Amino acid sequence: MTTTPGTPEPDPAAGGDHGVARLARRLTRPATPPQAAVNDRVAERLDRQERELGELRDRVDGALELINATLTRHHEVLARQDLALERFQAIVARQDLGFDDLRDRIDFTRYAIDVLEEQVASRIDALGDRPAGRPVSDTAPPAPVPPRPGPPRPTPPRPTDPDASPAAFAELGAAFEERFRGARGLITARLEGYLDDVRALAEPSPAVDLGSGRGEWLSLLAAEGIVAHGVEMDPRHVDQCLRLGLDVRREDALGHLRGLEDDSVGLVTAFHLAEHLPFDRLVELADQALRVLRPGGLLILESPNPDNLTVGASSFYLDPTHLRPLPPALLQFVVESRGFTGAETRLLTRREAGPRLAPPAPGSPDAEVIGPVVDLLNRMLLEAQDFAVLGSAPAPDA
Repeated sequence: MTTTPGTPEPDPAAGGDHGVARLARRLTRPATPPQAAVNDRVAERLDRQERELGELRDRVDGALELINATLTRHHEVLARQDLALERFQAIVARQDLGFDDLRDRIDFTRYAIDVLEEQVASRIDALGDRPAGRPVSDTAPPAPVPPRPGPPRPTPPRPTDPDASPAAFAELGAAFEERFRGARGLITARLEGYLDDVRALAEPSPAVDLGSGRGEWLSLLAAEGIVAHGVEMDPRHVDQCLRLGLDVRREDALGHLRGLEDDSVGLVTAFHLAEHLPFDRLVELADQALRVLRPGGLLILESPNPDNLTVGASSFYLDPTHLRPLPPALLQFVVESRGFTGAETRLLTRREAGPRLAPPAPGSPDAEVIGPVVDLLNRMLLEAQDFAVLGSAPAPDA
């Protein structure tokens, strides 16, 4: 070990300083003022960096929580979209079934026309071969047309004839209407919406109601002091109306209109009758109504709305006497084209239609995407189950 000249050599045996003690004493020796300032600055910087790292850690944790929450909401949105898609696919499937039934009816109608044409042709041929002076009644009947392959189908009766409804359905009619059409009080409440239109007429009396059913509309007109009568083919309904003191006659709707004089009534109504009529008879109904109405008189036609997916794909076919759905635009076109003025279509929403699909929360990330879809589905499924077309008989100079 090297020693400074003049410095006595430490004696280890005497317990003097050794290397470790001397290093510890040097490390604990107070730093020089410049070194202390450097240490303070380093300590402040370390403290500041530690705080910045803590803030950065907090921001990262917050961002991760936001990302997780956003992912969770997107998963919920996707789940709701999948559910909405499944419901929509179910609706489309039901509508396809309705289209299949319609196609079957069209095919059967074409077949019936073919059979009728062959029978007419056979009878014409038989008449051409008849000897002179032979009575027509002695003409031999045409040979029967071979049946159509497949299971036989009964020819559908005309809904406006007295015996149009199958016997089994006639027996079930009252229970059917209570369940699917609605109780009398419910139907009365729905029809009250037309009273303002009737009150606006200069001369609503007399009024004619076609297909009066249980007489809800006639009862409302009577309460307004309007002279009215109805026609109805169901004998049960006729008896029920007569017991209520209502003037209802068991007649065919078109036959009754044909028997009325020109410009003789102020109001013609037909609630849920148009969908039971072949199209040519619907057009004639509009023509006859225009003829019998006085100038300014009112025609009201109400029908199920096939633009509502539930109605067009399912509930319309609950009534076996319905022929075909009538789109609102088509029925209004018929009314306008036959000469009525001011024709308008009203969409009628039943308050008891059912719960609506819940829209996403305002301000949520999926509101702009899912909100319009939910609104569209609510409109197409739960609104405007029925519609009405109203038209006025024109003034003579119109």
